[in-house]
Amino acid sequence: MPVIAKDAKYCKNRGILYMPTMYPGFSWHNLRKPIERPINSIPRQGGEFLWKQAHGMISDPNIKTIWLAQFDELDEATAIFKVKAKQSDLPAKGNWIGLDVDGHDLPSDW
Repeated sequence: MPVIAKDAKYCKNRGILYMPTMYPGFSWHNLRKPIERPINSIPRQGGEFLWKQAHGMISDPNIKTIWLAQFDELDEATAIFKVKAKQSDLPAKGNWIGLDVDGHDLPSDW
């Protein structure tokens, strides 16, 4: 978060509203060739990845607004809504990730 902290301070000193973006995880596997982008390229880590961003941003006195990306972006794997909790509950056809992909046993609305 060093870049975000520097940007936030820069903007505050100039009276500019700074709105950094946090996101739960990421993958362009659906949009790119699988060889280029693995299916779980930025893992969610059972929600830990998102919470670390949130904690870092709300702890910074120069950050007053945060953008949370993104409710419906299935193609980028940043979607924030109920999902299957277990890999075993996913369709056999296609590339899907359940919440247990990183070794966590979580409910579907985690």
